[in-house]
Amino acid sequence: MNVSMGDAFNLGWKLVAVLQGRSTPDLLHSYSAERQAVAQDLIRFDHEWSRIMSERPDTTPAAQQAQPRFQQYFIRHGRYTAGMSVTYPPSALTGTAESQALATGFPIGARFHSAPVIRLADAKPVELGHTITADARWRLFAFCPAENPMDPGAALHRLCTALYGADGGLVARFTPAGADVDAVIDLRVIFQQNSRDLALEHLPATLLPARGRLGLRDYEKMFCADHSGGRDIFDLRGIDRAQGCLVVVRPDQHVAHVLPFAAHDRLADFLAGIMIAA
Repeated sequence: MNVSMGDAFNLGWKLVAVLQGRSTPDLLHSYSAERQAVAQDLIRFDHEWSRIMSERPDTTPAAQQAQPRFQQYFIRHGRYTAGMSVTYPPSALTGTAESQALATGFPIGARFHSAPVIRLADAKPVELGHTITADARWRLFAFCPAENPMDPGAALHRLCTALYGADGGLVARFTPAGADVDAVIDLRVIFQQNSRDLALEHLPATLLPARGRLGLRDYEKMFCADHSGGRDIFDLRGIDRAQGCLVVVRPDQHVAHVLPFAAHDRLADFLAGIMIAA
């Protein structure tokens, strides 16, 4: 069942992208390219599993004291049976590993691995992975480098200018006219600082976008590391504190790419290979 759900997630967001005109129909060919290998792995797993389950029990004294073979096999493949072990190889939808060292805990091609953070607006502890839903949007998680993000010259301000510049930025390039600014690409920022050390009014205004028919402010775009009890996401996910990084996550919540924080052009080129300019 978990593999079938992965099939549905993989195909679903691609159908949405094509039907809404965000990507060309060629995107649909990637479904077989990515999921056929998973199906073959499932067949091999089921074949081995059925063979183990049908074996006669080993009644020797040594075997009676050891953990049963079927239990060993199930434990060893637990992540696979939970549908969490699939890692897509490099392709137009999944980048290569030149910058993987910037975030070793977010393997490119694998499922995005959540971690605890503190929401900046209200200092509430949340799971970063639980703040996003399967709604066919791309996610861009910006893990800020070791600098003061409230400084107007900080890397975060340059990133926001590249994404949302007054003369049109990367996000506007792929967002239909009249749609919410995050309708296609949803930016989430994670700071290294404590939530008490940052002030919303000194951070880029684009991180508090007005959304929906009523233009309500979205206060769930900014998060801080949780410094309590070894829960710091920068440590848990092996993120380079000095340089920071950008983690691009596909709509099916697989990591599409890890890029340097200032690699705005590389980010644009990667997304342009998948999406059609609006």
